[in-house]
Amino acid sequence: MVYTAVEIVFFLIVAAVLGLVLGWLLRGKSIRERLESQWRRLLDDERNNHRQTHDQLKRVKAENETLGENAKGLQAKIEKLERLPGEKLRLEKQLEELQGQLAKLEPVAGEHAQLSAERGELQARIDQLLPLQGENTELSAKLKTLQTQLAELETVRGENAQLKAQIDALGPLRDQIQGLRDKRESTEAQVQELNPLRAENQQLRDTVASLRKSLAQAQEGQTSAGTGASEPAPEAPPEALQGTPSAEDLHVRVKRIAERTSGGESAADDDLKQIRGVGPVIEKMLKAMGITSYRQIANFTNEDIDQVTAAMGSFRGRIRRDSWIDGAREEYRKKYGSDA
Repeated sequence: MVYTAVEIVFFLIVAAVLGLVLGWLLRGKSIRERLESQWRRLLDDERNNHRQTHDQLKRVKAENETLGENAKGLQAKIEKLERLPGEKLRLEKQLEELQGQLAKLEPVAGEHAQLSAERGELQARIDQLLPLQGENTELSAKLKTLQTQLAELETVRGENAQLKAQIDALGPLRDQIQGLRDKRESTEAQVQELNPLRAENQQLRDTVASLRKSLAQAQEGQTSAGTGASEPAPEAPPEALQGTPSAEDLHVRVKRIAERTSGGESAADDDLKQIRGVGPVIEKMLKAMGITSYRQIANFTNEDIDQVTAAMGSFRGRIRRDSWIDGAREEYRKKYGSDA
């Protein structure tokens, strides 16, 4: 309705303005100009008023919408408030029921207090018994361990009885083994006694060979003397004719054997104790003389064996008796996968 009134006012103003314009046109140019300016000013004012009125209408419409929403919220609250009396009655009934149940539970509360006291006493007793329970568990574990050990001891005792019976049954065999050991020691002593004779025999052989060679050279010299040739100078006597070699000479010879048997390469540092008959002492002696690898021992000749045995001094006959060469070849194949 407000908007309609504004439109009526607006049209009246426009009509008035048109009347003024017509009067202005009738009265002259100056009046026309003044009226035109006034008309324009009035028209602008009307436009501004119309705009302000339109804005106010928008604000009023927005406020009406807000009031409508507020009214809806108030209506919902009113509906909730209308339901409150029923809710109150329902809650009062529930309260009465709970009070009745509480009256019934009062004796139970006394029993509960008594049970709580008894529970506290039981908990105190349990706290006192907990350390004893831990000790009992530990003792049970120890008892099980002792029982297991006892069973193992019974088993070992039975095995010991069986071994004792077997040892008693092997008594004659042990005596035989001891006799064989005694015979072996006697044989080794005899062999050690024969070693000097063997060395002398070898020296005699070397001497005979040298004499034969000297005789052949003398015969050649006599033959060449008939033709006017000069007599050759006599050869220096071999090492066999110079007596038993010293320890230094033996070590020098073994060094040469070590260089030759290594094949012209740097000898490996093998575990010689893997060879049967080679212990820590013998291994130390061999490596001190330059024999450090399986390959060197595997390439020993009979003369090399005699030289190394003589350089070792003791342990005579061990190289051949314990088959060092075969053992070295076997260990070389195991370690390097080929023949030495």
